[in-house]
Amino acid sequence: MKNHLLLLLLFVVSSCGGGDGRRSASEWLDEVRAQYAAGDYAGAKEAIDSLRSQWPDALKERREALQLYKSAELARAEREVAVVDSILQTVTETYAEAQRSAEASIAAGTATAEQLESVTRLRLRRDSLEAAFRFQCEKIKKLKNEE
Repeated sequence: MKNHLLLLLLFVVSSCGGGDGRRSASEWLDEVRAQYAAGDYAGAKEAIDSLRSQWPDALKERREALQLYKSAELARAEREVAVVDSILQTVTETYAEAQRSAEASIAAGTATAEQLESVTRLRLRRDSLEAAFRFQCEKIKKLKNEE
């Protein structure tokens, strides 16, 4: 009797499971679409990675997910360029003012080490932002050429 109850319990538990517990490829694609529509590009990328790893043969879904990924990367890069550009403009103006002030102080013989160090730090920040801006612009160019 115990064996019959155990078998019945095992049957009920296994039939309620709904498969192997994995999401289908179309469910993952729906997740990618939802994350992309919400502007959560990192979440969309994670869902794409899950789709790719769990459903390597789901070519139709993976193809669509790849297009969404490219669109998400492009949107993210464009957003990043806007942010970096805004900061770069501010830092460039601040650096130019600090540079003029430092040159005047040098000419007057009143420049301090702190003042010169501040100008150097601003120049390094400006240069780093310019590099980040160029990188994102190249990324956008590459992504647009792939379309």
